Amino acid sequence: MNEILRFANMGANIVRTTTLTVDSTVKSGGVLNLPFSTREAESVSMKSTFWIQELAEKDKAGKPLMRLQYSQVVMLNFFSPREDGLPERAAWPHISIATLSKVPAEYKLVQG
Repeated sequence: MNEILRFANMGANIVRTTTLTVDSTVKSGGVLNLPFSTREAESVSMKSTFWIQELAEKDKAGKPLMRLQYSQVVMLNFFSPREDGLPERAAWPHISIATLSKVPAEYKLVQG
């Protein structure tokens, strides 16, 4: 899945990257499920990597452009009824990936 993020980096001049990793499967980790979501599925694990990137390109104020890329996999156990009435779990990966660009302050929307 990270191949898509590498494709998004083509042509980008990334000067610096800070990497943050979150993994619920490590000893001190875990997943907390919300009550309304556990009726249909249970999150059993989550792994995410975030890349905070400073680009060589500058904004109008001379500050470097910033981006955030991330990839995340949440493993879900869906409950699917069996013919004998007992619940059956079907494991399914929920994958999210994105490249986000920081918006300069002059472009931020004003709530009113």
